[in-house]
Amino acid sequence: MAARRILLKLEGNLPVITSLEACDGSSVEHVPVTWQCSPEAEKYRLYRSMSMDGDYTEIGSSVGLSFNDADAIPGVRYWYEVRGLVGETRGDAGRRDAGYRKIAPPQGLNLEAVIGERTGKTPGNGEKSGNKQEQIEETRLRRYYINPAQLNLVMFVSNSYIKSGKIVILREFEAYTLNEETREVSFKDDRSPYVINFKSKKLFRIRREVGDGLFSRLMKNSLLYCVYTGDRETIVDGTISYMVPSFEAAGLSTGYYVNDRDWREKTIMLSTDNKELREQMEKVGEPDR
Repeated sequence: MAARRILLKLEGNLPVITSLEACDGSSVEHVPVTWQCSPEAEKYRLYRSMSMDGDYTEIGSSVGLSFNDADAIPGVRYWYEVRGLVGETRGDAGRRDAGYRKIAPPQGLNLEAVIGERTGKTPGNGEKSGNKQEQIEETRLRRYYINPAQLNLVMFVSNSYIKSGKIVILREFEAYTLNEETREVSFKDDRSPYVINFKSKKLFRIRREVGDGLFSRLMKNSLLYCVYTGDRETIVDGTISYMVPSFEAAGLSTGYYVNDRDWREKTIMLSTDNKELREQMEKVGEPDR
């Protein structure tokens, strides 16, 4: 009976987590987790799951009211719970919260370096063969390209946005997947995945008209001018919530060959929801929607 009274007394004073916060993408190094407990415990154990009601696995311990989960896979959204300990007796988790370790957005290219590279003497992966198929394909694309003089004005306007980081130039990805319904293209490179949203229908219209073969070649050789808009949630395998860097496309330049020296004549400008940028672009001609 005495032992039962001691146990009941202990259970009545076990720590309960009264608040818990797992940060959403505040760090590329770890997921910061903080909490409050009443009464405070001698130490705490932390647990993590892929879903709120899933199986929680112990990932570490702390003697304070915070923990940095450096083993979290970047981009994966995890659920956390914490339990305070008195001796080896665990208290109630009380609260759960979800958070994720940020995927570092891809670094943009330097505009001057890109221009210098593309105005060199070498057109890239070989000279054009001049065969009839190439001529037909380039003719089909020509009506989508912006006038070179107009492009020079757009590049002049865009340069300040690129230098300030408001626009980034992206390229060199391993693979991409198009979703015409949402007007999104998901990219994968050797560092991290990212998503680009295209407000304009033009890119997808081009794909339908020129076919997947030519379109894939153009995408591979493209420079994408984008505005970073934050992180976007995607679901992997129907269960895992994955947060990836998200961009909005303002335009792209491409060529039949990598580093084509005629790239200034082969740039496709796209409409954008970025009000400030759109107003500047409209001064040199409204992009086709």
